Amino acid sequence: MKIFIVCIFACTYLLTNTCNAQTVSLSYPINNSVLQRGTFNDAVVTFAGQLVHNTLAVNLGYRIRSVSATGVVGAPGAVTSLNMADNGMFYTTQVINKGWYSVEILLNGVVYASAKFGIRDVFIIAGQSNAQGVENPNYLLPSGSGIPEWIVGTSENKSCTKTFPASFTSMFSLNTPDEAKRHGRLGPSGNTIWAYATLGKLISGENGGMPVAFLTQQRQDQASPNGNRALMVSKPNILTQARKSV
Repeated sequence: MKIFIVCIFACTYLLTNTCNAQTVSLSYPINNSVLQRGTFNDAVVTFAGQLVHNTLAVNLGYRIRSVSATGVVGAPGAVTSLNMADNGMFYTTQVINKGWYSVEILLNGVVYASAKFGIRDVFIIAGQSNAQGVENPNYLLPSGSGIPEWIVGTSENKSCTKTFPASFTSMFSLNTPDEAKRHGRLGPSGNTIWAYATLGKLISGENGGMPVAFLTQQRQDQASPNGNRALMVSKPNILTQARKSV
């Protein structure tokens, strides 16, 4: 009987604490993503997510820290309060200068969610590139030494189609020690990441150190509406020239 009572008490305690548990999800920015800078070397960054809690009578806010090329996080900035909808969702935007950052979401002063993001240049690689090497796990990779963590890409295998809430939900630093990723694909529809990390380091270094993101699309994916539109944003028309040269 005593054991039975203890079990009931333990289950009630766990149930009560589970009901009182809270979670904070951060949907934007996507971790390890880079936003294309504008004319003034800045970008409008969206911070969005949701608080799941039994009450919204809490203090929810965010703060931003600068991050070095090697991942060293700087001092925290001021906390900015976040307004929430009735379902706990929050959304705000802020203009931020070029750089590599970490955003932290705080609930009653405690960090519950975070993500790294950068502002500088996003490169869409159309068709073939010498940087992709060959798709062979035994092929020697360039050294990953000294590659800044802000050189990023995605390993997702997708077509260039706009989807909601995001076309790509997973980005990673190309300086990863993960051999599967180092020999893996560079999405959305490219082959291997072979020398893209080294290429990104060179681009970053030539521009005083900056975040760089690579997205690759094979020729068959350039015919998709979003892939085609991306290549026609600026002149000359890269897509037309590429097809003329084939």
